[in-house]
Amino acid sequence: TVSFVMDGIAPVTDALGGVKITFRQGDTEVDPAFTEGASAVLNGAQAEQFIRYRDTAVTDSNSTRMSRQMRFVQALYRQLAQGDVTSAIATFQDAAQPYLTADLDADTLDKLAHYTLNADMLTVPGATKEGEYHDEYYVDEDALRRLVVQLFYIPAG
Repeated sequence: TVSFVMDGIAPVTDALGGVKITFRQGDTEVDPAFTEGASAVLNGAQAEQFIRYRDTAVTDSNSTRMSRQMRFVQALYRQLAQGDVTSAIATFQDAAQPYLTADLDADTLDKLAHYTLNADMLTVPGATKEGEYHDEYYVDEDALRRLVVQLFYIPAG
């Protein structure tokens, strides 16, 4: 089990010397300097802005924020897996320590560093609707059940 508090994004990013991101359409909403197609190494403050920003006046803006968060995690993971993995993980652990709760031993962390992340982001099937005060998400129970069966069960026979 791993839990990481979002307040740790800036210090971890800074400790790693930044995280390289290639910007996509819509990232200029976060910061006009985030030009589509361009790449930049985000410092801690920029990384935190990149993963936290959402326009609460726009319905379902959380989906674009979650997509940026996934892209950031993938970029961070790729960066940790390059070069001296042991040193990079040690740097990550030292910087993340106040923000990280994990019951993984060093051996398991080392194995995780050699995994390949899937670029697909799965979401709980459903629809976002504008509520009286906030966006509301309505889960499609049947589609969720099918997704759980597809992901976690092996057909018999």
